[in-house]
Order: sequence, then C-alpha cells, then structure tokens
Amino acid sequence: MPIQWKNDADNNLRGLWGSGSKSTQKRARRTQRQLKLSASQSYSIAGLFERQQLHQLCPKDKRSDVPRACSPPPDRNNLEETQKTAAAELDRLLELPTEQKRKYGSVMDSRSSFYLRHRMVQSFLWLQLRRHQFPGKTQRELACITAHSFKRGYHTGRMIIKWAKSWVHERKIPNTSAGRNKHNFTWMDDEDLMFAVRSFIRQEGESKHKLFL
Repeated sequence: MPIQWKNDADNNLRGLWGSGSKSTQKRARRTQRQLKLSASQSYSIAGLFERQQLHQLCPKDKRSDVPRACSPPPDRNNLEETQKTAAAELDRLLELPTEQKRKYGSVMDSRSSFYLRHRMVQSFLWLQLRRHQFPGKTQRELACITAHSFKRGYHTGRMIIKWAKSWVHERKIPNTSAGRNKHNFTWMDDEDLMFAVRSFIRQEGESKHKLFL
C-alpha cells in the first residue's frame, strides 16, 4: 500500500519545548547557585578516595587537605567591588590624556570607534552598579539600553558585555580590525569612517544628504 501525505497532517504534532519564561529561567539559575553552594561545602568523593590511598584513612588525621566537590559561587559583593574599581580606572583613562599615552602610546581620538567602545563600556559598568534602579532587568537588557543610548543596536549590546568582561578581568578593550586587511580593503567596512559619516549626517541633517538613484 503506497504511503500518501495528507495536508495539515502535522498540525497535531507538539512543537519543540521552549526555554520557559523569565521567571522559570531565574528560578533555575537560583537552584543552580544553591546546588553549587551546597556542593562547595562538601568533600569531593574522588579526593576522599585519593586521600584514603595516601593516608590509609586514619580517623585522627585532619581532612583539610581533601578538596571540595566544586568551587563556591562568586561572591556578589566582591564582584561589585571589582566592577567598581574597573569603572573608576576607566573613568581615569578617559579623563586623562596622560593615562591614554601611557596605556596606548597616544591619545585616543574622541571621534574613533575605539574611543566610543570605551565610553560604552564605561556607561555599562556604572549602569550595572546601579542595577537596583532597574529591577528585573538582565545583564543583556542593560547592555542593550547602553547601546541604544549611543544609537546602536542589539548586536552592539551583546558586544558591550564581552568588552566589559575583557576590561574588568584584563583591563583591555579590543580594537576594531575592520577595513585593515590589505587583501580585502574597503572604506565602507571601516567602523571609524562609518561612525564619522553618521555623525556628519546627523549634524547637517539627513534631508540634505539623501542618495538619489
């Protein structure tokens, strides 16, 4: 008997499971933190077996040399202090040309995209330190708010998170390499040029510089 396909035969099939609502995801992250905290307060089974082989499990021995099951979750207070210190150092870098010369060898051009990245990371870090003013907002949403304030989109918001982590941990913000490859050089791929063109059009008025095809 030949198999025939009927139209709308797949309407009754259940779709893929989603990741759940924001509340569900938040509860799942809280549960993971609690489990990790509990595991960090317990001894590692593998570590106990290794210690048993080395010390032959003497009951009077100290167990301080036995590793924990996992590392404890990061302390939010320490993370906040780290971000505050990083934001203060970034403020100093943007305010003092001497600091820019010492770090990069020259003063950053205030019209360049590299300087703009520093400003966006600066705004994002201070926004994170004021998270109590934005209840319910995630880190990505705060980054998108920062990007929108600089007239940028969702992709820039995702990149701001990466740049901020790089600055907090390494005190370094990656520079753009668009348009610098000699094999495929094009001025329209240069981020600095595009930013300068947009700023010029915004100042002069978009109606004066429309393209007519």
